Amino acid sequence: MATFTENFNYREDLVCGITGQCDVYVDRFINDKSTGDGEGDPRSTGERAEHWARVTQKSKMFIHAFNDPITHTDFSEQVLQVPVSSDLDVSAYQQALQRHPKFAPQNTKMASMRSLAKGDELASGLSKADLDPKKLADLEGLLAVRRACKFGIEDAVSRKGCKVHYILDGIVIADVVSKKTFPLSSGGTGVPITTSELRFLFREWSRFRHTGRVIFYRDFNETGTPWSSEALQGWAAYAMHLLEKRHADDANLNAAKACWSGHDWKGVIGVFHNIALR
Repeated sequence: MATFTENFNYREDLVCGITGQCDVYVDRFINDKSTGDGEGDPRSTGERAEHWARVTQKSKMFIHAFNDPITHTDFSEQVLQVPVSSDLDVSAYQQALQRHPKFAPQNTKMASMRSLAKGDELASGLSKADLDPKKLADLEGLLAVRRACKFGIEDAVSRKGCKVHYILDGIVIADVVSKKTFPLSSGGTGVPITTSELRFLFREWSRFRHTGRVIFYRDFNETGTPWSSEALQGWAAYAMHLLEKRHADDANLNAAKACWSGHDWKGVIGVFHNIALR
């Protein structure tokens, strides 16, 4: 298995995961590039380090660089006015996001309370009428960012030459499967965005896996998918739920049920990922 440094193209690729861990990986990338043998490079190690620190700062390797305009949007307005970025890449990305039938920020105005409560579990069981306007706007903004992160992954995979490097360090996969809540940077207690991203990747893996453009890492090395070796029964239960929710045909549903009865969790997951459901 290759390392992150060997795989990562800072000019094109996207890095996802817990922000602090992503920073650690990029710092390691800079260090590896700076302290290599430098064959054919007359610069000192310090000069190479300065160079790599500079070029990685300029690159848009983290999804928040593209989603920053959403965080500056006033969600108390009924018709959202997302700020226009002066960066052409970010502007094009935002235009594509706003056209998306599901992930467009404007669609949070029609979101269910179940979706909005991912940003604050205290909102669970409430209606929108129970919330003051500021709290509702805050939850809509958080959901817009959550959805934009999923769109960012999909957008990156669709771009020629781009790969998504997903850092699993610091993430407990069992917590992802159970949708465990944690204190969030927004101030509430809710489901982390990494949980939403990984569950999205699981749901859409039948589309993404054949591209070879989504790579997972632990300890700076490539690793298997989160559902290949961890919390298998939980992932299998989620697969069964999706098969039933998305009305899989009888043959596939029966095959999955047979695997479930035999405690063949990987078999259940395999059935789900071998068919395309919408």
